[in-house]
Amino acid sequence: MLSRFEQIPNRARDALILVALTLLAFVVFLQNAPFTRALSPDPSTLAALALVAARPFGIDDVSAMRLLFIALAVSAVLLIYLFARDAFHSRAVGWFSALALTSIGFLGARAATGPEPKLVVLVFGIATCWAIQKRAAWWAGICAALAFLAWQIAGIYLGVAILALWLGAKPKTRWQQAGRVLAGFLLTLAPFVLYLAATGALYDAWAQTILGNFNFLREIAEGTGGIGLNIGQNLTKFGTATWRCMAKERALLLLGGAGAVSFTLQALIPLRRDKWSSAAWGALALSASALGFAAISLIDFQNCPDLLPFFTILALGCGWLITRIVEWVTLLVVRAAPKTAAWAPRALFTLATLVLLLYGTGDSLFTSSVSRLRAPQEKIAARVEQELQPGDTIQQYGDSIVLVLTGRTNATPVLHLGPKQHQGIFFMYENGLDGYIAYLDAHKPRVITLGRRKQEAWAKKLYTWIETNYRLVDSFDAKEGGTVNEIDLYVRNQ
Repeated sequence: MLSRFEQIPNRARDALILVALTLLAFVVFLQNAPFTRALSPDPSTLAALALVAARPFGIDDVSAMRLLFIALAVSAVLLIYLFARDAFHSRAVGWFSALALTSIGFLGARAATGPEPKLVVLVFGIATCWAIQKRAAWWAGICAALAFLAWQIAGIYLGVAILALWLGAKPKTRWQQAGRVLAGFLLTLAPFVLYLAATGALYDAWAQTILGNFNFLREIAEGTGGIGLNIGQNLTKFGTATWRCMAKERALLLLGGAGAVSFTLQALIPLRRDKWSSAAWGALALSASALGFAAISLIDFQNCPDLLPFFTILALGCGWLITRIVEWVTLLVVRAAPKTAAWAPRALFTLATLVLLLYGTGDSLFTSSVSRLRAPQEKIAARVEQELQPGDTIQQYGDSIVLVLTGRTNATPVLHLGPKQHQGIFFMYENGLDGYIAYLDAHKPRVITLGRRKQEAWAKKLYTWIETNYRLVDSFDAKEGGTVNEIDLYVRNQ
């Protein structure tokens, strides 16, 4: 079968590979129970996306968004095949890289939980590096902008794209290449900036993203222990989260890391020989962006979703190293038994494929890892609805599942009560937290739910205001809520 496959024209061969990868990835990712799985604590972008992708067709918001993000995860698998194929001129590297990415259980789980902004970063990060490899400066800028819109830290891709296309271009065209990247980036951002400006939300968006992060980091630098202590803590968190969230794919983690270092060193060889134009700039851009994300993680690392941008280089490292191992073993077998030369390469390729599939996707296909379901969350939403009358408003903190399941809008833009939100979102209110409490007091939402962050020192005034003006009518533990959070339900005093 493989011998016949090799006789097919290149385009048809790629098409068949992409179809096979699409079917495989969908089957694997759909094992994560997207229709019954519990919502993550922060599906805050779901409602906005649903206006476009779900409600016009009468589809349930949650199910539609999860299918959309599963489709995004599948597109990441297809993109990494195309990128690896072009970066290393090898369909085998592309094939094994795509299988490795499909095998990372956390990717499918986050897609099935959806929405996940860092999954968008993963997809457009691969697309950016592929555009760099193809010397498509304009598209590199567009894809970098889309990654940036999902997560501002992904602005790393803009810098990487400009640098890679500058260094890989002929001296006379360097400014032209850099200009195209920047133009693609800015023109993609322009509609969003104009929309924010027209709706008066430009400063709010700036405060919630750039200013919030800046002030958060400044506060860390000025605190006890400073940046050094923070780096040590984040390094520990990074290592612990990586080992825990990839518990079932630790072999791929180690294999991918070794392969990433190896292919990066190989990609640097043309630079030592002054053959800059022939270097695999897409692969080098991917390695550089991974280093950038690693540096950011040392300063600010939250949890497992922050690992998603690293999955590309891990999968590519796996694909590259597995291909080299198969080639090396094939060489040994053929040398020892020359008569096997006609079939040994195909047999070993097939064997490596089966081993990778069984190891990587077995946990998704043959076991169930879904421990939290959506049904208990729907009961919480129904309980909240019992306390609401037409025209009443709700304020949810720490968890947005009630907002999503009831289709309601939060009374204020504040959802999470973390340090970044304190430094960022409260810029919108005169007098900071006091101004925010005054705003709440004026609007008086009928119901308040409190999930995570119940003991933040800076929010003590807010907690006191809630306890003074509201009464606790119900509490749901993590099991009842179907999430990792305990949710307290408060109703305004009459």
